[in-house]
Amino acid sequence: MVKPVSTEGKTPKSVQEYQTEYGRHQAEIDAALAKGAQVAEDKNATEAAVQEAISALEQALERKSNSQLLLVNQVDKTALRAARQGLQDLLSQKPDLSDKTPASIRDYQEVLEEAETELDLLSSLIEDPNTAENEMNDALVQSQTTKANLRAAIAALTPKADKVALEQALSQINQPIDLAGKTPNSVTAFEEAKKANQVSRDQAIQKGSGCNARRKCNTRSS
Repeated sequence: MVKPVSTEGKTPKSVQEYQTEYGRHQAEIDAALAKGAQVAEDKNATEAAVQEAISALEQALERKSNSQLLLVNQVDKTALRAARQGLQDLLSQKPDLSDKTPASIRDYQEVLEEAETELDLLSSLIEDPNTAENEMNDALVQSQTTKANLRAAIAALTPKADKVALEQALSQINQPIDLAGKTPNSVTAFEEAKKANQVSRDQAIQKGSGCNARRKCNTRSS
């Protein structure tokens, strides 16, 4: 009986596939080995019997070799563990968001979610004994991209603008003007100028809102 090869250090999935394939041909392999041994001991064996035994052994060897090709080595996960640790260290940095703009916080949180998903993937690959080498390599490349994106998002967090001076200016300009004792002509001119100024302000606000909307759309489309 031919002994199966060692499966130490192989992925469980490939071991199962190997055992299934080898099991399909094991009887044939054992029979060829037994027949070869019998012919070898037979002093009266003919040339035809010898060639038949050799042919059977060669076919059995091919079956065995093809089964062994299914075995896959478990990958060295040192690089995966290092990548996970690096991402964990970066995620442990909790930037202060209390004084940042909503837009920059939103961008940061989107990248943060992607980084947490990548961390879960790295952990699953580390724990999975069937992880393939191409899966590991793809994850390592993606982890580098994810860390770069997260660093950029942290650096892009934008502090809110100081609006104290703006609020003071708005408060002053919105204070009512005392028209008592003013000439009718000057009052009329003031009211017309006030209306014209209000129209200009409304147009400026609408234009600014349109630009902001377009910028938002452009940002989403990009």
